[in-house]
Amino acid sequence: MTAPASIVIPIKGLRTGKSRLADVLTEDNRLALNRHLAKHTLSVVSEIVQIAAVYVISPDPLVGKISAEYPVRFMVQKTEGLNAALDEAARQLPNRRTLYLAADLPHVNADDIRILLDTADVSIAADLRGTGTNALCVPGPRTLEFRYGPDSYRAHTDIATSSGYRITAIKRPGLAFDLDTKTDLERMKGW
Repeated sequence: MTAPASIVIPIKGLRTGKSRLADVLTEDNRLALNRHLAKHTLSVVSEIVQIAAVYVISPDPLVGKISAEYPVRFMVQKTEGLNAALDEAARQLPNRRTLYLAADLPHVNADDIRILLDTADVSIAADLRGTGTNALCVPGPRTLEFRYGPDSYRAHTDIATSSGYRITAIKRPGLAFDLDTKTDLERMKGW
């Protein structure tokens, strides 16, 4: 990586996140899981010395309290939804390489993140199914329009290609495994 980068981590909320697991986890267990995932992600990014700044954006004040335990800047989300939250954060960031990183990657490690940051142009890490975007690293905070949602990996690669950027697909287990379903929860270790 030639210059320090920004990392943005959106966190929906500790009580509201992982709602798809509501049929297998109590609200207290989901809160504990979301707290564990947030702390793991913030701990991992805190290991990377080449980072200029880490930003956490969330509407949840509990996320703000957790963020205060790490060398990160907390942004109170005023918009609704992931794409709007990332756009809201991007408008406040300095113009430098920026990594947008999901907070539900239980096995992500610092090497995974360094690889994303060391690529040129646009690097994207898909989920295990190859359809979602778990990490998106771009030359500047507003390089691409955010297209999270169904088939976001294809949407992000299409918009990057049509904008003239080279794309590096990053395939690493720590970036691919996100926690969305009961099966994912059964595969997760250490929480």
